[in-house]
Amino acid sequence: MRATSVVGLGLSLLMLMGTIFACGGGPRAVQYYRDESTMMLDTYPKAAMTYDTGLDQYTYNSPAGGVNSSGGAGNIKVRLRVDTDRTFTFELKLANETVGTITIDWANTYYVNTQGYKYHVAHQGVPLWSPVSMLQPTQVGPGQTIDDDLQPARELKRDGQWLLAPLTDPQIAQGDFPNRLTVIMPITSGGVQTVHRFEMPVDDVDPLDTWGPWLY
Repeated sequence: MRATSVVGLGLSLLMLMGTIFACGGGPRAVQYYRDESTMMLDTYPKAAMTYDTGLDQYTYNSPAGGVNSSGGAGNIKVRLRVDTDRTFTFELKLANETVGTITIDWANTYYVNTQGYKYHVAHQGVPLWSPVSMLQPTQVGPGQTIDDDLQPARELKRDGQWLLAPLTDPQIAQGDFPNRLTVIMPITSGGVQTVHRFEMPVDDVDPLDTWGPWLY
């Protein structure tokens, strides 16, 4: 009789814990643990760093994917700069060096912190507190360059719709001193979509630098 009661109590506790984790204490439990897709970052082609690579600025050449009218895919040149003067912002410069139009899929572009948690990015035209549904694709013509500011954002439901909300300090400063920040960006070129992976190693950042809550 006592054994049966203990088993019943154990099952009740397990069900309660499952409910708590499912709720996650917020709008979406996925915000509180690593998404499975970010555990497989190595499946995405890593963009090769080229020049101007330093403590806060990283430049990449990444094959566009697909085949354009000249028979080659061409490259996409990307520069990411960590803007420490503004709260949690990446400056983006993207140059389309192909002969065709490329398309950036903002709805599936993510910032991934060193713990593997991924978040949307707000950008120019879709600032923080905009509806998530506003993350529409952007086309970049051949030879064109765009400048943008990326701000990692969590999803928050308010008044019946999901919004791009600023990250909380705990979401920004997860874990100990990190060694890599990542932006994954799906880009379609020549009818083929490639998920580009831009890694920013920050091992050498001076802990005394004025990075605010970025790394701590």
